[in-house]
Amino acid sequence: ASDLKVLAQTSLLGGGAKIMFRLTMLDAEGDPSIELAPWQSVSLATRYTGDVRIEAVLTGTVNDAPVLFRGVQLVVGDVEETASYITRAFNSNGGTTVTLRYSVNLPAGAAVAAAIHDGETWTDVAMDSTRTLSTDWTERTHVLTDFDGEVARVRLTLTGTTGARPRVANLSAIFV
Repeated sequence: ASDLKVLAQTSLLGGGAKIMFRLTMLDAEGDPSIELAPWQSVSLATRYTGDVRIEAVLTGTVNDAPVLFRGVQLVVGDVEETASYITRAFNSNGGTTVTLRYSVNLPAGAAVAAAIHDGETWTDVAMDSTRTLSTDWTERTHVLTDFDGEVARVRLTLTGTTGARPRVANLSAIFV
């Protein structure tokens, strides 16, 4: 598993009531406990394949009561190391030069590759430039100068690991 999430129906009657869930990785080394609120998820730094014990920790006062309904579930997810995002087809309006631009958060060990489809084949689009947006985010620009298609689709292929997950936002494609 690379991701865990606790699903639980709760009711907190008063400001002094609280419900947390303690997840203990029974086969892990070091500090194998994680605390999560209901509906909160956690991305693990490394894949975990052992057993997990889940405990509900209810806190209240004389006047404030936490209520935990039956049916608590632990959702287990496993992130893929490679995934592709493909846009829907759009008209190139006769343009032959395409500029792809997007914001990316790339931890060490993660990568993003861009390609464009001309209706028949996918063509990799080389990165032209980068611009720092913040500490974690960079804007990437890819340019292809010999596009020959009436319609286009863009594909971004993201690769990473459980501990190095790429994130992409604000994708645009401009034809000239």
